[in-house]
Amino acid sequence: MELLAGARSDQDYDLVRSLVPCVDWLGIDPASDFAAAAQIYGACRRSGIIPRGLTGCLISAMAMRTDSAVLACDRYFAAIANVVGLTVIQVYPNIATSLA
Repeated sequence: MELLAGARSDQDYDLVRSLVPCVDWLGIDPASDFAAAAQIYGACRRSGIIPRGLTGCLISAMAMRTDSAVLACDRYFAAIANVVGLTVIQVYPNIATSLA
């Protein structure tokens, strides 16, 4: 959802949508992921970074729990990664051109 919503053109949207079946989907472990998301949010705030919301923190918590990387189209997850050690694969703004 986050990647699709971040597409900047119809071409980028179509490309990202075609890649969605190729990724592994992670399940939420409410007992640990919700608490970890709150901790990530707090760590970011203490570091001077104000997360846009808890959804990104939850995605980060799930990725860290499963030792997975987050595929991101903006700098938001990179900012979280600088605080908590999240692994981020940055996709540049013009994804269709960079992957063609």
